[in-house]
Amino acid sequence: KAKMLKKGAPPVLSNIEKMKLLSQVEKSGLLSKLEDAGFNLEKVQKLKLLTTAEKTKILSIISDTETPGKLTAASALLAAAAAGLVLAVPDTDSSLVAAQAAGAAALAIPAAASAFGSSFLSNLQKSG
Repeated sequence: KAKMLKKGAPPVLSNIEKMKLLSQVEKSGLLSKLEDAGFNLEKVQKLKLLTTAEKTKILSIISDTETPGKLTAASALLAAAAAGLVLAVPDTDSSLVAAQAAGAAALAIPAAASAFGSSFLSNLQKSG
């Protein structure tokens, strides 16, 4: 028996429609670019991505009104960790400066992705 999303869950699917997200994906050529890179429906099937999405309850996560806040918190923590790393590692020679840059980038990139994800999900979850 299929489980329904939480009662009172935000209207994610209708907001995807209102934002014309599918049209934007189509216009961007993203699907062709993925196919050119070797990622097609056959690959989705072989990798069992849809099954994985079900098992990880990705639709529930997307519909959970707490997810954007959790992503914002993760983003802030990662950004603070990046700044802390730069402050904690001395910049007395070039190898340490390279370590600062690599470490900060390794933390800042997921921080930015979390912030973007939070904003994107917030927009998807807006009512009305």
